[in-house]
Amino acid sequence: MKNKKIDIKKIKEREVTEKEIEENKKETKKKEWLLYRIPIILDSILALIYILTSNNILLIPISIIFALVLYGIDCHQRICKKCKKWNSTIMLKDEKLLQTKKVTKKNLLGKDKVKEEKNILSRKQSKCINCGYIHETEIIK
Repeated sequence: MKNKKIDIKKIKEREVTEKEIEENKKETKKKEWLLYRIPIILDSILALIYILTSNNILLIPISIIFALVLYGIDCHQRICKKCKKWNSTIMLKDEKLLQTKKVTKKNLLGKDKVKEEKNILSRKQSKCINCGYIHETEIIK
């Protein structure tokens, strides 16, 4: 089996039609249920049965279904925001920055205290293979 290498620079942004978006939404919803939601429900039920019965043979299907859940979680996180295609984005950048702010607070005696507040800023940039859309997110933790 040959590994296909995708040249990120050659992926160009293109216009996606409404019909294609609707088809992608249907396909994504179907795959989301088959690879993400139903396995989580099945795994939870099997785990509950395992807890109640302590039957060690149940650990085998639990682990197999959990592997499917992990794959579904990964693919679910890589849905394109523009064309709604399942598992179609590639991470370009993932950086974390530490930001510090000086915050003044008054204590019980009325004195001002200056404290440094640290926040972690996470910036992620991904590009869709299907439509070429570049999506950037910033999360403050």
